[in-house]
Amino acid sequence: MLQVYLDPCTINSRKVLAGLDLMGTKFELKHIDYFTGEHKSPEYLKILLVENFRPDLIKNPNGTVPSASDGPDFNIKEPNAKPLTDQNDTTKQAPVMLAHCDYTAESGPIRVRQLLWDEAGDLLSRRVACFNSIHLALSKRPLAMRDVTSAPADDLFNLHLRYCDPNGENYVMRYSPTHQCWYFPNMEADQVILLKTYESRSDVARFIGYTAFENPMSPPDAKIHESVEIRTIAFL
Repeated sequence: MLQVYLDPCTINSRKVLAGLDLMGTKFELKHIDYFTGEHKSPEYLKILLVENFRPDLIKNPNGTVPSASDGPDFNIKEPNAKPLTDQNDTTKQAPVMLAHCDYTAESGPIRVRQLLWDEAGDLLSRRVACFNSIHLALSKRPLAMRDVTSAPADDLFNLHLRYCDPNGENYVMRYSPTHQCWYFPNMEADQVILLKTYESRSDVARFIGYTAFENPMSPPDAKIHESVEIRTIAFL
């Protein structure tokens, strides 16, 4: 039997990439077909990012599952982005240096109702899963993703988000020395991280905590975190 011994710290996921799915993680590294282009131009984002992320990454064995976009078509995170309190443009935000989950057990279904209204009742009778596809352009501050097997539910507490409309709710994760995290350094242009951020079933891992972090292994001249995120809700 193959045995993998891991230190209780933030781990380079590439070193054990082949075994991540078997270990029950709720994230993976995916390859997509990209043309070269400026990653922040509207045309590049609309045509290349959106068309690559949604149809090719969110699938079941019988083909593409019904899905809906969660919020704006894309979200750019960069160090010089507008303050998070500015509500006029939600497509640009600063990287989040806080371990958090995108949804809670309550806010996941609420988000479906906010987005789909009349269709929500029927869709919520299905299994619902939310995904966040992240193209990390620069990696001085890569994403650390918490291993769900090392983070019990007691380590999550609610963070209420108050906007003009609508309100929301996330989980924030308390620190624990038992937590174990993973990250992918030096991501290529055709690679994205696919996170499952909400799951309606209660008998499987439902939430994953993640955060940007200062990577001490980054070279001194490395540029700070920039990423493009696309959120999708799938109904199985």
